[in-house]
Amino acid sequence: MICTEAEAKTKWCPMARAIVDGAGDAVASRNGHGAGLAGTECLGSACMLWGWLNPPPRHDGDKPQRGRCGLARNAGEYPPAS
Repeated sequence: MICTEAEAKTKWCPMARAIVDGAGDAVASRNGHGAGLAGTECLGSACMLWGWLNPPPRHDGDKPQRGRCGLARNAGEYPPAS
């Protein structure tokens, strides 16, 4: 998914983890109903998986630079499923 860093930071990250009990030893990224837990959102460029489309990040007038998560499949990188 190609998006701005601000848009990415509103998305759930499957790699992020949050403590779910008071003892601090159980972690999860989603609750029992499939919703992302607080603190499991994308970190954008603070994450090692984040990639800018045209580094370095820059702003072209009112159009912020766009990037994507390295876990996300780019539509042009793989042949369509048969």
